[in-house]
Amino acid sequence: LLKWGAIALGVIIFAMLTIKIGGGLKEYFFPTPPPPPTVLFDKLKPIEFEEVKTTKKLTYSLDTLSGTLPKFPSQLPVYKLVQSKPSLLARDKAQEKVSQLKFTEPGIPISEILYQWNEQSYPFRKLVLNILSYNFDLTSSFLYDPQVLSPKVSPNEANALEKAQSFLSTISNYSEDLNLQKTKTTLLSVKNGELKEATSLSDAKLVRVDFYQKNVNEFPVYYQNPPFSAINFLIANGNIVEAHGWYHKIDPNFATYPIKTAEEAFDLLKKGKANVVSYFGDDTKISIKNVVLGYYLEDVNQDYAMPIIIFEGSNGFFAYVSAVSQEWIQSTIPD
Repeated sequence: LLKWGAIALGVIIFAMLTIKIGGGLKEYFFPTPPPPPTVLFDKLKPIEFEEVKTTKKLTYSLDTLSGTLPKFPSQLPVYKLVQSKPSLLARDKAQEKVSQLKFTEPGIPISEILYQWNEQSYPFRKLVLNILSYNFDLTSSFLYDPQVLSPKVSPNEANALEKAQSFLSTISNYSEDLNLQKTKTTLLSVKNGELKEATSLSDAKLVRVDFYQKNVNEFPVYYQNPPFSAINFLIANGNIVEAHGWYHKIDPNFATYPIKTAEEAFDLLKKGKANVVSYFGDDTKISIKNVVLGYYLEDVNQDYAMPIIIFEGSNGFFAYVSAVSQEWIQSTIPD
């Protein structure tokens, strides 16, 4: 009994290993295709990228670590974005929040959902707030402020980060959807009325703080001014002198769509049909160092979070290509 039991057990184990190894080999050489894309949202509106203006004709070469283009999945999710709902108490709640930020005067209605608050003391800032989504724009005339141009103390990145986080926690309800490990601080100088990245601490006048949303489907979020975010702050002399906050909440409902290959996207780039959203160099020959997938979120209202293909190069070069196959993008040419 022991002998035949051992033989039977060995046969069972051998059969199970054979099936497992055979299944693995089959999947390696003849992988099971994924289910067809659901495309439940039908054709999607094209993404409206904001391109940099250049009269130069750019040419491209591939210079990735592997020397090749990456292999992308054949399909990716497109996510709905949560839309803000009207509320009778929205204005009162917004007034309560902004009062904690020195905006004590009543808000001035710009539209049904946009209100403006004017600060009555230094630095005399203006805050425009969507009282439903809490997207905001805070501005001031800091570029002409002697206290900013000639600060008594050097900018402090840690203090600037604390100021920005405090502002967000007071006015917004989306701090938990940010990946704080990605938060970036940048020292800036002011030259000829323009902001430039500071070359030294003694040259710095302000600190820029950028917050980034958490990954979508394990892919990073990209905005219209890479590598910066649509949720950003400028801090000078301990004051937030400018800030912008555009946030989109991702709905768990999604539909899968076929996407372009890296080769197709690179071909569009070489033909001048990609969207160059950032470039600070003078050279017309661009070496592409990295090609990745991500999700694009604009600082305007949008319905869906859609995947994009990102091309990165030297001198701040970024180009975007909408990843969803063109057959599932609405035509911009009228019938």
